[in-house]
Amino acid sequence: MTAAVIGGGIAGLTAAYELVKAGERPLLIEPGPIGGMIRSVQQDGVTLECGPNVLVERPDLKELLSDLKISSEVVYPSVNPYGQYVWYRGHPVKVPAGFFELLCSPLFTLKTKLLLPLRAFASGVLPRTSEDCTVEDFFKPLLGLHTVRHLLDPVLKGIYGGDVAKLSARSIFPSLWSAAQQGGSLFSYMQSRRSSGKPPILVVRGGMQRIVAELWS
Repeated sequence: MTAAVIGGGIAGLTAAYELVKAGERPLLIEPGPIGGMIRSVQQDGVTLECGPNVLVERPDLKELLSDLKISSEVVYPSVNPYGQYVWYRGHPVKVPAGFFELLCSPLFTLKTKLLLPLRAFASGVLPRTSEDCTVEDFFKPLLGLHTVRHLLDPVLKGIYGGDVAKLSARSIFPSLWSAAQQGGSLFSYMQSRRSSGKPPILVVRGGMQRIVAELWS
């Protein structure tokens, strides 16, 4: 053994995989199931994800899928633009895709609907701190706790499988974090990012657990 990796979730597995590629012999320490929150179940011909259900296509992920030789198994949404839904008070509610949908959405309180335009243009609304903070603490001044917990939390659970009260804002939103530390507003950030567009989301045919299986093999 030349190194130890604590945690056998996707981050720990990827770290161990990269260490092996570099010629090291890591010891992986994980008392629970390998893969952490990632678990895929096949039922009646349908793949059910019991943890994160989509991935955001970024260069590092594309490289990893290529290394694992499962790039050909990647599936993108068949409908574009696609709609996202969250479960709210017993039924699915669409994640607003525009200003009018936001005004009609129960995922935003009346107070937030009234204040959000002002908050979006104001600088210094998002926290400026030298240390990291949770996603909940980062977005609460902008969106309010109701929206963070009922919209942002389930959306991010579908990608990261984590709780907004624990997820790192700096790690998940590095560009927005950096803009906030410079005192920028949400509107100025969105203007600067408009040309780059949103990275697409994807799934792996057969379920996310295939990635775990390939990393662990």
